[in-house]
Amino acid sequence: MTPHQQTSSTDTASPAATGQAGGVFEQHVDALFLSLLLVQGLPPIIKDSVVEEVRLQTAYAGWATDDVLVLVRNGGGEICHLALQVKRTITVSASDTDCVETVSGFWKDFNDSARFNKERDRLAIVVQHGSKTLMQDFAPLLDCARACRDAADFQSRLEAKGYLSKKAHTNNEAIRKICDEANGSAITDQQLWAFLKVIHVLSYDLATATAQTESLVVTMLTATATGHDKKTASISSWNHLVKLAGESMGTAKSFRRDALPSELLTAHVTVSPTQHEALSTLASHGNTVLNGIKDSIGRTVTLERGEVQSKVASAIADSRVVIVSGPAGVGKSAVAKHVVEELLQDHFVFSFRAEEFATAHLDTTLRNAGVKIPADELQGILAAQSRKLVLVESVERLLEHATRDAFSDLLQILNDKGINLVLTCRSYSLEIVRASLIVPLGVPYEIVNVPELNDSELEEVAKAIPTLNRPLESSTLKKIFRNVYILDKAALMDWPSDAKLPQNERAFRKKFWSEIVRKDQETAGGFPQRRERALQEIALRRARALTPYAECSDLDSAVVEALKRDDLVSHPRETQNLAATAHDVLEDWALIGWIDEQFYAAQGDYAKFLQKLDASPAIRRAYRRWLQEMLECEPKTSDALIEYVLKEPAISPQLRDDTCVSTLLASSCAEFLAREEKLLLANECEILIRMIHLLRIACVEVPFWVKESAAQSSFFVPSGASWQATLKLVYKHLDKLLPKANLLVLGLIDDFARGVAWWNSYPPGSKEAAEIAHKLLPDFEDYDFDEQRKTALEVIAKIPRAAPEKFLALIELARGTREERRSVEDFVEIVLEGMTCFAAARDYPDEMIGLAESQMLLAESDVAIALQYGDGLGVDTAFGISHKLHKDFFPASAYRGFFLPLLRKHSEKGVAYLLRLFNHAADCYVNPKYGNSLEPAYEVEITLPDGTSKKQWCNSRLWRLYRGTSVGPYVLQSALMALELYLSKIPEIDPDFFRAST
Repeated sequence: MTPHQQTSSTDTASPAATGQAGGVFEQHVDALFLSLLLVQGLPPIIKDSVVEEVRLQTAYAGWATDDVLVLVRNGGGEICHLALQVKRTITVSASDTDCVETVSGFWKDFNDSARFNKERDRLAIVVQHGSKTLMQDFAPLLDCARACRDAADFQSRLEAKGYLSKKAHTNNEAIRKICDEANGSAITDQQLWAFLKVIHVLSYDLATATAQTESLVVTMLTATATGHDKKTASISSWNHLVKLAGESMGTAKSFRRDALPSELLTAHVTVSPTQHEALSTLASHGNTVLNGIKDSIGRTVTLERGEVQSKVASAIADSRVVIVSGPAGVGKSAVAKHVVEELLQDHFVFSFRAEEFATAHLDTTLRNAGVKIPADELQGILAAQSRKLVLVESVERLLEHATRDAFSDLLQILNDKGINLVLTCRSYSLEIVRASLIVPLGVPYEIVNVPELNDSELEEVAKAIPTLNRPLESSTLKKIFRNVYILDKAALMDWPSDAKLPQNERAFRKKFWSEIVRKDQETAGGFPQRRERALQEIALRRARALTPYAECSDLDSAVVEALKRDDLVSHPRETQNLAATAHDVLEDWALIGWIDEQFYAAQGDYAKFLQKLDASPAIRRAYRRWLQEMLECEPKTSDALIEYVLKEPAISPQLRDDTCVSTLLASSCAEFLAREEKLLLANECEILIRMIHLLRIACVEVPFWVKESAAQSSFFVPSGASWQATLKLVYKHLDKLLPKANLLVLGLIDDFARGVAWWNSYPPGSKEAAEIAHKLLPDFEDYDFDEQRKTALEVIAKIPRAAPEKFLALIELARGTREERRSVEDFVEIVLEGMTCFAAARDYPDEMIGLAESQMLLAESDVAIALQYGDGLGVDTAFGISHKLHKDFFPASAYRGFFLPLLRKHSEKGVAYLLRLFNHAADCYVNPKYGNSLEPAYEVEITLPDGTSKKQWCNSRLWRLYRGTSVGPYVLQSALMALELYLSKIPEIDPDFFRAST
């Protein structure tokens, strides 16, 4: 039970219901700052300071921002003012009275130099549970202003596409308009920027059911309590402070610590030096982590990746956990670093390497970082901080450790206490991180993918570093240089005009290794070889130890120091006896080089070579990349190794799978499958079957249209050329796989069909997938295989032109047969009623219309059968509609069936068909054929805009069918809704329709 709940009466109406919620919230905000005054705690926004005085209702003293004025003393001994306006809710708008009054008051105080110092004083809006719009759009606008060097920089970011949301721009204009009016004339860009810089938004859940802020305040009070029962005493103190705040609001009282009630002063001491030291220790620790993240290219160029940084900032405002993901070297850590550094000035940001959470408890992680107080006490000290951020760098490294309970503790705090967590993660580990670390605890999260550098960013770098112009003329190198880390290293290399450019990444890495790692131009003392050996050894030791750093005290100290000067290795802050490569990409390259050396040193003895490889994640990853390169550069050599791995029984399943995945991910996969067809088909296609399993797991990606935080395996779509190559091989040898592997093959084509979309109608491999689906149908005709049969038919329906003769044969069979075949019935349901009918309506409009008429229009034989079996004649019969199509048309919708796709892709044919359908239904309704007439219709005459008139049948039932508010055939209702929607969207869908009709 929270403190305020303990003092509440169960039979009292809520403050919100009685209109007093704002006053109750303000009372609790006052109590929060009185708590900080009592313990000399840390105020929000103005860091490195303590609360000296709290003044309530300060209008008497000339402040326009008059709810609370907090006086704090900063580290330099100066008194700073934090003026607060408390609003339970607020909307940023020039037409909102509360907003206008608040911002106008801010503007007045901001420009009063007698009481407000623009350099050190701050203004803040305090809200209860800040709205999504306020925290996602307005707060980022203010953060953006603080992050800018000057007004010109701020305007530049405002103009940058995608840097801030549209709503943030609207907020900016609203603030400018209010300030213009308060100022009496238009303010300048400089004035607006300077004003926005000092405004903050604080969001507390005080006086609410969740009461997390109150819980933190009580934790802070408990940490400073003097009695035996500290928790009970702290709850009592909080309630006392809430009461004191309520009594003092109306009298505009001011409080210094010594003026607080004596019983409170007796019950609590001030925050101890150890507690203050904990924060400075964490700040220093975080600086070490951030300083280790390189964010420049070629030592001189720092890219402003505004759009992706804005996405991260918005995600932080929206989600407890933000995962910044991307391939190694793409710059994800630099993006995260820039975002958190923009928040560092006014908020507490704590940064860690992921490996630091490989402990049994969060307190252990903190102790290892030099923090001498437990996590809950640390949370209490930060009770008033509305925004707290934790950055964890390279979270995938946690997967290398069996013990990671400290990270679970951290996520649990997120659930309970409202801290934000930013994680950087390599994209290849994203799914495992999500499934293993995030999802099990149910913490809301969002993923922001950091893209490779675009052309304009490459041009910006080349303009600053002209030596890169020549290599960037190569399309191969340009593609490689889109990786930030590689581009950074390329900027340090020589690119003479008469030298041949590297033709692939392997050749570029060789050049990099020679010029940057080995420094072959400096041959004295065998330094090139010594540098290479030392770097490879450091990479190997770290990979095998599964620790952030590896022991290096026994390595050549002069060489290690030289590597450190060249930014190739790094040391922890505490000791020079441990080292790691300076970047993950560098570690990968070092390990790939080492694997290459071991392979050629083994001289064809594959068993000897493979024994050198262990199961550590980094070495497995490097092996996969090495083998992909070998397949592309030395196919004969790699084929011999792969054949050995796949045939040798003693090889571990893990290594065999890594080898198979390498072949599937290689750009030359198709050539490999063609060369090794005999091997893949041996032993009843044993290896091919395994390759299909791995293809479905390893060669997929989340489509761009899926919000990443919601992505699950059902959303994955095929990725890479290996799908087409595998489908061709499977189709060629389908008889060898069936019936033993028919379910696996069905899963393969089903996964393939997930990549079919309106912008990707027939991806490579469609022909083979469709032929396989048709081939599978007879195996699934039995009722025990309903799901499998429908899956195969849905694949066929998605890509009808991939096997056109067979698709049209199914349509003809459905139109002409009266025998009950499950595949035919399901086919009709899928292409006429289901959500996968778009392609059939697009590609075969005439045939689909013919099929629809054969299935939807009532025939006399349908009536005879219904009467014979005693089914009776329903309302559909009165409209001349067959009862065969019902299942997927309920409830009626414009998006059910093939009507809307037909109208959108073939408007004239679609309209003509629907008119025939509607006229048929109206004729049957008015002239009943089967003795089941409903209420009569009457004729109405409608005068058209050109003066002509038309007669139509009408009654209440008919009129309301298109809205689904009367009883009638669902298929007819859906068709009417589809036509209405289409007609309302004609200007967007078919601008020439009306012109063609006049």
